[in-house]
Amino acid sequence: MKMVKTTFSVVVAAVAALGMFVVSASPANAVTPTLPSDQHLFVIDCNNGDGYLWSVNPANGMSTAVGSAHPTHTCTAGAQENPVDGKVYVVYTLNNEDQMLSTLDTQTGEYTDIGPIHGFTQYINALIITTSGEAYGAQFSGAPLLRVDLATGLTTLIGTPGADTSAIAYNPSDDNIYAYTWGGDAYRINKETGAATAPVSYTHLTLP
Repeated sequence: MKMVKTTFSVVVAAVAALGMFVVSASPANAVTPTLPSDQHLFVIDCNNGDGYLWSVNPANGMSTAVGSAHPTHTCTAGAQENPVDGKVYVVYTLNNEDQMLSTLDTQTGEYTDIGPIHGFTQYINALIITTSGEAYGAQFSGAPLLRVDLATGLTTLIGTPGADTSAIAYNPSDDNIYAYTWGGDAYRINKETGAATAPVSYTHLTLP
């Protein structure tokens, strides 16, 4: 793991029509679904059309509205905290077509637009930010891995995994990107080439 003065990690998952992410002051626990006391769980509601942000109590599942300041928001495709600058970056969809890269204030729910997703593609399904602050984007079903400029929203091609990916995630413990396929296999993705390695083993978590 690359060391920085303050380490943050964010876990992102698509749950029905919600964008869910964890903001923490230390690396997320990859073994147990229990949320440490220094982490905070949030969801972004895609159903009401304005990307409303909610904080969630992991002990009982109760949610508390935080707010939203983006009336043209349709749905969030990715939410990640940058451990270098401490900001939460999101990619949201406009009019079910164009996408915008923004930062999100988890205290107020306010979005600050940076710029449209553009360059190699205008649409990504997932956003990953590493412990060194490098940002990557991806589409699913074997689409290529992309580099994302967090200052402009520009995407550049890295390479294609060659696997039928259905989801990607980042592990700050080993600084690797992993892809999960529709067939249930997990692959490590080379950040320099975008290529997938041979399948790697993993353990399913059973939530209470």
